[in-house]
Amino acid sequence: VRSIHMNLHPDVSIILTAGAVLTPHLLLASGIGPSDAIPKNKEHIVNAPHVGKNLQDHPVVAIEFAVQRALTADIADMFARFNHWTKLGVSLNSYSSAFSYPGFSLGAFIHSGIDPYPEPDLQLTLFPIQIEPHLAPDGKNSSASVHYDKALVTVALIRPETTYDVRIGPDGRPRFYSPIGLYNELNHRKPRLVQRDVDRLAIGVRRVRKIFAEKPLSDFIIQETRPGIAVQTHEQLAQWVDSAFTQNAHYCCSVNFDSKSGSLDSATLRFKGIDNLYVADASAFPHIPNGNVHSTVVAVAAEFADRLTRSLLSSSHSTQQKKNSNEKRREHRKRR
Repeated sequence: VRSIHMNLHPDVSIILTAGAVLTPHLLLASGIGPSDAIPKNKEHIVNAPHVGKNLQDHPVVAIEFAVQRALTADIADMFARFNHWTKLGVSLNSYSSAFSYPGFSLGAFIHSGIDPYPEPDLQLTLFPIQIEPHLAPDGKNSSASVHYDKALVTVALIRPETTYDVRIGPDGRPRFYSPIGLYNELNHRKPRLVQRDVDRLAIGVRRVRKIFAEKPLSDFIIQETRPGIAVQTHEQLAQWVDSAFTQNAHYCCSVNFDSKSGSLDSATLRFKGIDNLYVADASAFPHIPNGNVHSTVVAVAAEFADRLTRSLLSSSHSTQQKKNSNEKRREHRKRR
């Protein structure tokens, strides 16, 4: 991160929206955060012990099935037309129906049975073709190598207990600190999960297997190819989950406006202790949402923009009133 020094007018505000990984990274690089996380070559400007803490995500595993081609024939045709358009730049009007395909055909929320809360804690998503690159065995799938003879079912933990710390590594890049006690660079050697999260994901795999063993789905299934029928006991499944899970990139909560442990004022999203600094992205969440986070990110940004606009208009109105009042007093003194 390159440092830029500038003097700001007291009326100028900074709105930070770099995301749940880079927002705390920028704050720490600016000397704002817990004392033990500020780089030695940086001045510790504001002691904010919660910056970079409590980073959350929806860890996910993927079960892969080899399926009869009849199950995905219609989707294969649709995706082929989409892929043809992207390669050749054909008129969008000719291929508009291809963009109505959302990437999956079915989703569900279920309960693991071991979570203390009554609401579901697992999210299932069926991808009727193998189209998720980050969940491919080699991590290199692309639109040119989509497998139409395989289906993916992802199991994501939507109320995880695992949290991470975002810190600055020796190379200046963000690193995750896992509760297991291992530093890991972003996108390099994924952090570990706490055991209850591993157990719940393993239970989710069992539930998916049970669903796919019932008709009519069972008529289309050739075999389970990942993790495979050799992985059966809970211990085996837990070991597979621990090695096969991946981050969902639903990162959030690393600065947050929780009234007790957060760094932000919940009403304004102003950074506590700094008058003109605001954070309005996923890092501001107090808790991870029970599902994909995109709409919540937009909602937070929209609400912040609305409140900021009203605040600025109110401030401008007050300033004008004060100006008018001062002018009236000066005029009154002249008359006297």
